Amino acid sequence: MDEKYYWYLHGSKFEISRKTYDENRSEENHQNYIKRLEKTHGLCSYHNLDINGMTGEEIIADTSVNIEEQVLKNIMLEKQRECFKLLTEDEAFIIKQIYFENKTDRELEKITGIPKSTINDRKQKILKKLKELIENKKI
Repeated sequence: MDEKYYWYLHGSKFEISRKTYDENRSEENHQNYIKRLEKTHGLCSYHNLDINGMTGEEIIADTSVNIEEQVLKNIMLEKQRECFKLLTEDEAFIIKQIYFENKTDRELEKITGIPKSTINDRKQKILKKLKELIENKKI
């Protein structure tokens, strides 16, 4: 004897296969479980925030962060790190002191004994070298 399976949807009764019935029943049980969890733990679905034609995801989305710009910035920083490794020890020292330790050319002159104008010239050459490495490096 074949059993018949029915599912009610929007007030209409539909005959469905056993497999479809089991899938629908499983989904219904899962949804009821989620609702019980939400009620027990005070959880809120994004869908509960939907208002005036806007979805909950749109309402709480952080539009101040441009993901594309952030990804490009991270790629550029990675390129800079890789190119920085290609500098000589002296070049890396000058860049680290000026840009990471916030030392002025004058302070670097006192530390190294190298004239300020020479430090500035070297800094400009190093920056130019880094720019070329970054633009030409296939990282």
